[in-house]
Amino acid sequence: MKTKNLVLVLLALALLFCAACGSASGGKGITWPKGSETNEGRAHFIVNVNDGVVEQIPTCIDDIIPAREALITALQDKGYEVMELGTAIDPALPAQRVYAHKGRQFVDICYGLTVEQAKEVLLQYGAAYADYVLLAQNEKYAYCISDKEAFDDAGFTSLANIGTQYIRPER
Repeated sequence: MKTKNLVLVLLALALLFCAACGSASGGKGITWPKGSETNEGRAHFIVNVNDGVVEQIPTCIDDIIPAREALITALQDKGYEVMELGTAIDPALPAQRVYAHKGRQFVDICYGLTVEQAKEVLLQYGAAYADYVLLAQNEKYAYCISDKEAFDDAGFTSLANIGTQYIRPER
């Protein structure tokens, strides 16, 4: 009888835990399409493999995210129309946002955020954009990029991440 009660208590606790985890997102969860790859956590180093030589470089957020002015210049040089905005998608959230587009290609990135704000912007991007290859919250930055060419044009050189990113296959 005691074993049966213990099993029932453990089952009830497991159900409560699952319910709490499901509601922790505040109903703001994003349903990611089939084929998306999710990476969460911290990359402690970047690995470059060239001609069989493996090089490990410690990650630094400044090595992952292009500086705002460098990103703007690089995108303008590649023919993108660039807009600088003072808020994230949600106008109540102040940010140093850069939105650039050229045809169907785009880069939308927010600088000047806290980690919690960057997580919120990640959800906003997920709700606003249906057609992207990379959606990321990288420490105090959040960005959404249409394709590999736009990624390269913006000056990104690594997918290293300190946070969460969703990667889809090219369309």
